Amino acid sequence: MAELDKTKALSYENEEIVAKFRASYDVSLDDARELFDDMKKWLWLCGTRPRSMRLTVFGPMKLIDEMWHTFILFTREYTEYCQDNFGFYIHHAPTTRAEVERHKQRVLSNAEQTQVELRAERRAMLLLVAEEFGETTLRRWFAEYAQRYPEDRLQELLIKHLPKQTARLEAAHA
Repeated sequence: MAELDKTKALSYENEEIVAKFRASYDVSLDDARELFDDMKKWLWLCGTRPRSMRLTVFGPMKLIDEMWHTFILFTREYTEYCQDNFGFYIHHAPTTRAEVERHKQRVLSNAEQTQVELRAERRAMLLLVAEEFGETTLRRWFAEYAQRYPEDRLQELLIKHLPKQTARLEAAHA
């Protein structure tokens, strides 16, 4: 495979993905585009990190992950993007119940050591973000997004489609 081109990977645009995301989340067009750009940065990290390094979405990165979910729905575009920019498909691997259970067992057997390992993993990830994209991206992902999109506000941002659809169906059949 040819050498990876970060500029090319990060310059990819697709307004359909941004629009689809906005159909599910009540964010401005500018915010959705920023999240799309940050999701491409996340994919760059996933596609280029050392294989021994574990990357996990946590806390304030949740909406970046949701944008990734939206991109994956566009299967052709997502597959082509991955192949064109990394030479392989970047799989989304959510945490499984077995992984959650293993983590619980590790905490129960040695909470302090588990905490030390988790901090080390996250520190390595933060350093990688800073090295690849600078302090501005690091601050946005882990400080600004924590303010703009706190966990308790994510449900607020999620546009509820089912009740509207259900109400329309009920009205149509009345």
